[in-house]
Amino acid sequence: MKVLFVSIPESTESEKDLVLTGLGREQAQKLADALKKYEISKVFLASTAAALQAFMPYKKTNPEIKYAISERLREVSPELLVKEVDDDVPSKERSDKNRAELFLKELVMQNDSSYNAVFLNPNLMKYYLAKVDKRIKRKKITPASIFEVDFASMKLTQPKV
Repeated sequence: MKVLFVSIPESTESEKDLVLTGLGREQAQKLADALKKYEISKVFLASTAAALQAFMPYKKTNPEIKYAISERLREVSPELLVKEVDDDVPSKERSDKNRAELFLKELVMQNDSSYNAVFLNPNLMKYYLAKVDKRIKRKKITPASIFEVDFASMKLTQPKV
């Protein structure tokens, strides 16, 4: 199972949601160009306007692509990245972990030979990437970056955007 984790481009808070900035829209186009190189079977989006806005330039290049917006891809607490989450931690972190783990389990179980792409926020992206390489916890995830994860071989690479 291969997954492309795509960090949402530069965004800002609007009245009700996270939306792309002007630079973020430019970054979304560059992401679309980079993603065209992959055989992607399905795309999963965080439930923010910014994630959908980031995805739309790619959708224009591949109008038939299947996609789903998932509440499970909401941003997680940064605390998930610095400590183990067990029954002794606040319910918010425990809830974040359970939600994130459930999405990942369903994603990895798909056994698809092509790629799935996931557009998400940096903390959740870092949480997933740390499952393959713990050193990622010390790295800054920049907006509009892509990480390729092969869960069969537990290999992590970062293609150029």
